[in-house]
Amino acid sequence: MVDEYRSRHSDQFEFYDKKAAKYKRIFHWSSLTIIILGAFTAFIPTLGLDGPAEPIGLTETILAGIGAIIVVLKGAERIWLPDEKWITYRKSAESLRRESHDFIENQPPFKELSEDDAFSLFVERCSRVLVEEHTKFGGTE
Repeated sequence: MVDEYRSRHSDQFEFYDKKAAKYKRIFHWSSLTIIILGAFTAFIPTLGLDGPAEPIGLTETILAGIGAIIVVLKGAERIWLPDEKWITYRKSAESLRRESHDFIENQPPFKELSEDDAFSLFVERCSRVLVEEHTKFGGTE
């Protein structure tokens, strides 16, 4: 039964897997290009392209550098989503901790079950937590 399912759906899986990988690469490259260009725009005024007017001071150069750093950090944050991942991983860790505690302490829903049934339910509930976490980010890091 499982082999039949895999053979019927392997083409679909490969299609979506390849498309996801392709568009992830496109997204990362376009985002990195935007970040680099955004950071570079902070330095354009310090290049003195308009000719020899007034020399660019240290203050302007420092401000341009800080602006470039902000653009790079905000862009990286947008691409790799550390805040969302932190929250999702923390929720998963706490859910797994709660399931382990309830199982070890023989709390509901494990309380009225045989040892084997309780363990099966524990594995099922932990697996559900992991599936939800993987689903959130498409199973990618």
